[in-house]
Amino acid sequence: MLLSDDGAFVHAFTSPKRKVPKVYLATLKHPLDDAQLAKLRDGVLLHGETAPSAALAAERCDDRLLELTVLEGKYHQVKRMVAAAGNRVEKLHRACIGGYVLPDTCRRRVALARRGRSRPSAVKISASSARPR
Repeated sequence: MLLSDDGAFVHAFTSPKRKVPKVYLATLKHPLDDAQLAKLRDGVLLHGETAPSAALAAERCDDRLLELTVLEGKYHQVKRMVAAAGNRVEKLHRACIGGYVLPDTCRRRVALARRGRSRPSAVKISASSARPR
């Protein structure tokens, strides 16, 4: 988790209008197939939207783990896109935003917690340890 009291910084990285790349790891309910990946890459029409939303990148990490990169970051966008492609998100983790990634030790803790091997714990991250990708 990255916390900031700098409103301009937060807005620059989270506003859908800014088109900052956001990378998510999504654990899916059903195995991911090539047709679903193609739909995510080509674009799916979300409820209430007039234009399709396409992933900047969509990669299968394993049969139920998807790495998805989006630019907008709209309300529940990843969950809505995956549903429109014919699957369901069970767990969602933002792995990267605007080139900033968690330090390796934090990513390992998140991975272990996802596998049920340990409980997530709070980790203090300084500006120097959250590094651009």
